[in-house]
Amino acid sequence: MIRRRLLPLFALSLAGCAFVQVALAVDPEWAETWRADIALVAEQLREIHPDPFTKVDPATFDAELARLVTELGELEHHQIVTRLATAIALIGDGHTRLTLPLADGVEFFQGHTPTPRSSIPGLGFRAFPLRVAIVDDELFVHKAAPEHEELLGARIVSYGRLTPTEAVDAVAPTVRRDNDLQLLNLLPDHLVLAELLHATGVTASTETLPIEVITRDGARRSTVLRPASGSPNLIAAGPELSENAPRYLRQPQTPYWYEWLPDPGVVYFQLNQVGGPEDETLDVFTDRLRDTLRQHPRAPLIIDLRHNPGGWYGTAKSLLRSLLRRDLSHETGGLIVITGRTTFSAAMMLAVDLEKHSNVLFIGEPTGSSPNHHGDARRVVLPGSGLTVRISTLHWQAHPSDRRQAIEPHLAIQPSWQDYLAGGDPVLDAALAIATPTSDAAAPAGTWAGSMSFPQSQPVEFSIELTPASQDIEATWRIPAFSSEDISLQDVSWSNGQLSAGTPWQGGNVRKITLDAEMRHGYMVGTASLSAEMGTERLPFVLKRAE
Repeated sequence: MIRRRLLPLFALSLAGCAFVQVALAVDPEWAETWRADIALVAEQLREIHPDPFTKVDPATFDAELARLVTELGELEHHQIVTRLATAIALIGDGHTRLTLPLADGVEFFQGHTPTPRSSIPGLGFRAFPLRVAIVDDELFVHKAAPEHEELLGARIVSYGRLTPTEAVDAVAPTVRRDNDLQLLNLLPDHLVLAELLHATGVTASTETLPIEVITRDGARRSTVLRPASGSPNLIAAGPELSENAPRYLRQPQTPYWYEWLPDPGVVYFQLNQVGGPEDETLDVFTDRLRDTLRQHPRAPLIIDLRHNPGGWYGTAKSLLRSLLRRDLSHETGGLIVITGRTTFSAAMMLAVDLEKHSNVLFIGEPTGSSPNHHGDARRVVLPGSGLTVRISTLHWQAHPSDRRQAIEPHLAIQPSWQDYLAGGDPVLDAALAIATPTSDAAAPAGTWAGSMSFPQSQPVEFSIELTPASQDIEATWRIPAFSSEDISLQDVSWSNGQLSAGTPWQGGNVRKITLDAEMRHGYMVGTASLSAEMGTERLPFVLKRAE
């Protein structure tokens, strides 16, 4: 399966290159130019990056570059570019990368600053007229040119000369990443680039991509795609960029926008970029948002970061202050943040600060970056090829002891491909459910399971079993990270959809734990208050009825 196979991909490194059929190798003069550029990459990485070898041994990295140098006379320009991008990706830093030289009309997001054109004559990585999506360990046709409309929504069963899983294994080492979620986010762009697919052995030629699919009506269909010229008008398989689209797909290119939802009384705020245009800076936008929130002081706020690759975090200070000054940000369910594989860089930093200083609940996918990560990349233009290498200059730390690869959501939800095709959004549906209390009178008997988040550590799984008694309710707490035995909760009460309970259980610095929760449309949402000599820490959680 695709996602399970992503973990060891760096070990595969350049394995896909064994499939490459060499055509016109670079001439000796260009080989010398490339040697100088590759040497500069090795030098600048060591000079600029604060710690380039936290995820790869320097000897391994140098060996990859040395191997590339010895084989320059056997490779074409696009193969050298792909090999160099693969070597730099070994650094394991989502900001440090070789920016691929895209052809005119290929408009993939490559960074917040422009990339100069390569000086290599005729070099430009072209895209085939489709876009792919990785969902539930499968590869699907997300978008296609009108002449290939029959492919839309289809599941891919053969890609070039390989299976989808083999194609992913071949291409993934070219992708820079902080974690595997960022890899899943960036892979689709790499998987449609003609020159890159040839260089990694997915295709036999830069000019054709044979593809076989099973269409939405179950038919098996084969076709051969050719690289698009210019910027083709691609059609999406599902509803996007229209009033009929789910909210998260209506304005993904707008830097920031919000909407007051009178039913159920929630403000939905999509932040797609940190920083924005001069005609409405993020500070000015924050003033508008703050005015709306003041008009609805008891309205929960849902912030959607699913499309946000970052920006300049310095522009978000006013937004962060406004969010933290709001009383509801510190109440259960008052502030919900939707994260996903694109949540990266400055968006990640906003998520980290909200995690530190508010009672935020995270829903969706894990973030596409780590709480501690390298960033603030500096551009280095290689003098011979004109290619742009971006190298991190700073190490941002949420906390020195934070070893997490991502912020894991309190409630993990991965929409299915059918959800997308039908225009559904189970993530926002869950967020709206959690944001709005119910007044269930009956105590929700049964086992409720989920997790609570600890600062600088992975969420801790636990469950509560509720058993109605004759006049009261009994509750048992199971939390393996704290105790191998069931913990009987005391002073259990249930009233108007609200549960409260406590235990004098002791461990470490903790002397008492109190649980407070509310029923919210099928979810139990609350906080665990851990009391110690130095004070009390409140940890949010979301529970679902265990099946």
